[in-house]
Amino acid sequence: SLNYLGCCPWRVNTRLLDLVIKLYNEGGNEQLSVPTTDLPKLPIIPPKTDNEEEQEQRKKVLQKRKAIKKLHNENFSLRMDMLYKLSIANHYRDKVFWLPHNMDF
Repeated sequence: SLNYLGCCPWRVNTRLLDLVIKLYNEGGNEQLSVPTTDLPKLPIIPPKTDNEEEQEQRKKVLQKRKAIKKLHNENFSLRMDMLYKLSIANHYRDKVFWLPHNMDF
């Protein structure tokens, strides 16, 4: 059965590829698992002071900023991964290709 799968030709669904490329270029869509560009903005860091309440507020802002930065970095990674996969799919747009299948025991 694996030999049969290896002999099966594959093609890219161009209508679906065009739709996903359009969604990617328009900023993504979380519901369709296309990473978005709509992310929260980084908050402005308040200046350092001697007041304990302001120091606590500054600490909270720094923590929130760190979490948002992490989200930005993760989203950038997801967008670049998606771009790589879309570019490969676009390369094979009008071509027939075969995928090797194997199984180790």
